Amino acid sequence: SRLSGRGAGVDIGVTWKRRLHNSERYTPYDPCTDGDYLFKVGASLLDFGRISFYGPAYRNLFNQNESSQWDNFAGTQVSSPNQVDSLISSNFRSVMSNGQDGRFRMKLPTALSVQGDIRLHPQFYLFGSLLVGLPRMMSLGVQRTSYISVVPRWETRHLEISIPVTAYGFRQPMIGLCFRLNSL
Repeated sequence: SRLSGRGAGVDIGVTWKRRLHNSERYTPYDPCTDGDYLFKVGASLLDFGRISFYGPAYRNLFNQNESSQWDNFAGTQVSSPNQVDSLISSNFRSVMSNGQDGRFRMKLPTALSVQGDIRLHPQFYLFGSLLVGLPRMMSLGVQRTSYISVVPRWETRHLEISIPVTAYGFRQPMIGLCFRLNSL
């Protein structure tokens, strides 16, 4: 079997935590000895890298002078990757005629992520995160959607309730509700 491509990517990050008490009995990677904290902050660079694909692969650069219309786009349903390929081929025939059959490289959807969690009261916390997709100019690839979120949370050992508020693409906020009962 022939590989369709290969690539490499890396994630790197740091976390800093300010504990309420000393760390005498702390064991790394053991959540039972982690202890209470005043705040935690972290930052990460995600999905830095690229993938090389081997043929057959087609790409087409669309411009403002090209006319492309996908009839009944909203009613399109697919259940397999082959159906997606067939739909694209039938709706954008110019991809096959104008495209290039061969190898191409694509950047991974690189992003910068920053998170923070602060203890406001012994059982009340406020978490926030910001993820910013880092576009690569003049490069082929998928771009990660940026978002910001704020999550107030009340938690005890057996119960947790949180209300995440997230704005994908920094647009209209969405609100959710999360419950945890013991480990469920």
